[in-house]
Amino acid sequence: AAGKYKRSNLSFRLGSCDSIPLSTGSVDAVVSFETIEHLSEQAEMLQEIHRVLRAGGLLVISTPEKLQYSDEPNYKNPFHISEFYGSEFRTLLTQHFAHVEMYGQRIAAASFVHAIDGTADDAWIAHTGDADHLAQATACLSSPLYLIAVCSDDQVKVKACSINSIYIDPSDDILKTLKGEWLQFAKEQENSVGQ
Repeated sequence: AAGKYKRSNLSFRLGSCDSIPLSTGSVDAVVSFETIEHLSEQAEMLQEIHRVLRAGGLLVISTPEKLQYSDEPNYKNPFHISEFYGSEFRTLLTQHFAHVEMYGQRIAAASFVHAIDGTADDAWIAHTGDADHLAQATACLSSPLYLIAVCSDDQVKVKACSINSIYIDPSDDILKTLKGEWLQFAKEQENSVGQ
């Protein structure tokens, strides 16, 4: 990282999540995506993050949601020490931060209608529902695969940091990818039956 991302105001340090090699109150924000479930020292990690944040600093942290990630698919990630249900994650975070705003994330299927003549529009109109009850709105996820929390002791900063968003990778076609994976699987099954 130090070799690739060279900036005069950027440095990299190696350390443990439960003993962060930074001074108390030295950073404005901490981002930790899918780290906490790999540790047994989860409370210590959050204490350290709180310690290194300046007053009112922000933590953006994510973790898989245990019901969707592990329980329902009957999957056990061998690298996860302790996973969370949404309420457990919130409870742990509120033990260390005065204000916690929770978000859910997952890949979802949608139908897009867009201009193809190069006249991209900055505004999208979102609809949700079915043929009988269509509404101009964005649906919330009933079962997020990942939990993301924005945490701080400053409520104004948490509320100002809304991360409701949709990301569209224009080069990615999930249906095409799934079709390719299914065809590969079918081919492998056919070959294993023929042997």
